[in-house]
Order: sequence, then structure tokens, then C-alpha cells
Amino acid sequence: MLDAPFHKLDLIRRSLSLHEPTIYQAFLDIEDEFYAMQRRLLKLQEEIHHLRSTIAGNLPQAPESGPMSQT
Repeated sequence: MLDAPFHKLDLIRRSLSLHEPTIYQAFLDIEDEFYAMQRRLLKLQEEIHHLRSTIAGNLPQAPESGPMSQT
């Protein structure tokens, strides 16, 4: 059931490749750009995660409460 959208896309690709090669090429170009943008987004998400981890590791720790912290 989850493959239904991909099956529909495959049918569209086949139809375009047979009947409208110019539109089919434009479709492929758009698809390539989509996947390139998706890869860039994943890379940015990894960089954000790394920066958050770095920042969290460099934050000063809150002083502990209790008798030992007051000496």
C-alpha cells in the first residue's frame, strides 16, 4: 500500500518517456534537483546536530547544590 505513490510516479515516467520525451527530461531534471536539495538538507541537519552538541559540551555546568559545593 505504501508503494502506491511510487507506482503512480513510475507509470507517469513510463508514459512521459514514450509520448513526451521533452517533458520527461524536464521531469528527470526536477527529480534530480529534488534529490540534490534533499542531500543538502540532510547535510545541514547533520551540521546543526554537530553544532548543538558542541555548544552543549561547551556550556558551563551549573554548580551542584549541597554542603560540598559551598566550600
